[in-house]
Amino acid sequence: MPLRLFTAALLTLATLTALTTPANAETAAAESPEAAATEAPQPLISRDFPDADLLQAGTTYYAYSTNASYDGRLVNIPIAQASSITGPWTTDGVDALPRLPGWVAFDPGSGTYRVWAPDVSQRADGVYLMYYTARHTSGLQCIGAATAGTPTGPFTPVGVEPLICNAFDHGNIDPASLVVDGRRYLVYKDDANSVGRPASVWIHETAANGINWIGERHKLLTADAGGDERTVLDAPIIVRRDGRFVLFYSADAWDANYHVKYAVGTSLTAPFAKQGTVIDNTTWPGSIRNPGGQDVIGDHLAFHALTSGGRGLHVTEVAWRNGVPVLTDAPIVADGTYRLTALHSGKALDSVLQRTPSQSPTQRWALARQTDGSYRITNEASRLALTCAGQPVSQTAWAGRDDQRWYLDPDRAGTYRVTCKATTRALDVSWASTADGAEVITWTQHDAANQRWTLS
Repeated sequence: MPLRLFTAALLTLATLTALTTPANAETAAAESPEAAATEAPQPLISRDFPDADLLQAGTTYYAYSTNASYDGRLVNIPIAQASSITGPWTTDGVDALPRLPGWVAFDPGSGTYRVWAPDVSQRADGVYLMYYTARHTSGLQCIGAATAGTPTGPFTPVGVEPLICNAFDHGNIDPASLVVDGRRYLVYKDDANSVGRPASVWIHETAANGINWIGERHKLLTADAGGDERTVLDAPIIVRRDGRFVLFYSADAWDANYHVKYAVGTSLTAPFAKQGTVIDNTTWPGSIRNPGGQDVIGDHLAFHALTSGGRGLHVTEVAWRNGVPVLTDAPIVADGTYRLTALHSGKALDSVLQRTPSQSPTQRWALARQTDGSYRITNEASRLALTCAGQPVSQTAWAGRDDQRWYLDPDRAGTYRVTCKATTRALDVSWASTADGAEVITWTQHDAANQRWTLS
């Protein structure tokens, strides 16, 4: 899946789930308005158009997809065009890569050649460079390159062999280009999950032509064998934001529980830290199914999701908040009184500790949304506001300071990351303790369950 560098103003995203019902629903309904219902993004291309890579050239937007059938003819790399990223998009069956190199194998199962997950970018010399995945005659999936003078091509394959085709990786797929401070890189994944092993994401610097390698490659991320990734780590793309790099990827099987996650790093040559989920089947329940194959362009996130016509192209707006990518059109948490329960322990936030859930007012927290999108979180027993100054967290008289303002960023179905505006750190049970009386602190954001909270 494609990727390209955007400016520091680039916006991206993180997952927001359905509206949470307050514990005192009747009181909340009387005292504050309910969150506005949010419609799921509608497919901009309803037909099969998976793994789309988006490119803006001048005033025109281009989208390139995995191969698909048009009027009974398999197009290797279909192209769509639009004058706005939100469409309307025109798809006419034009093939950006009509001629394949000899290393691409014929697939007897489909009776065709198979080409996947393209990435198109413009080099400094003005040439358009395409990376693509195809099945090699050896049986491995491999990454090839092609060039053209215009965004629509036709692209001409470079060389007579793949750009990357490592047997020790069990193949290589999902290429994505990246330019940072004038240096060009290729991001891709190995195909270890095809043999039941966890896949990894790699990055390798290239020459300005995007073809010749510089130095050694570096591993950035490896899929979990269990959990919600199930060895699959697809479609890696990297964007730069606020002095760090954010790596988006798709996890689990594309036809099972595909979903978009993200990780962060401060260097392109060191491992990235997993953060959480961006979009999954619970983001817009019943409307968006198996989202994945993502790309980011400007302040929009593009992804495919299942439609009646296949994996259609969808686009949603995104923004950054405290280093976390969020959907700008997702529903918000309604004002009301809630219990905050740590996912890893099942225990509730009680004053500044975690304790077994009870009806104590020290476990009841009034959430009040502020004009900047943050929340004041006030303890019912003390009438003081949750505050992130010092460790553990504390309670102080409300003064509207940033250390008293908290963002509620839904991370998965039923769980939220609660981050302090002043520090960008997340509400965290110290040492992931499951004991009654464990301190609740703030800590650097990560993907563990002791930073995931349910609101009830």
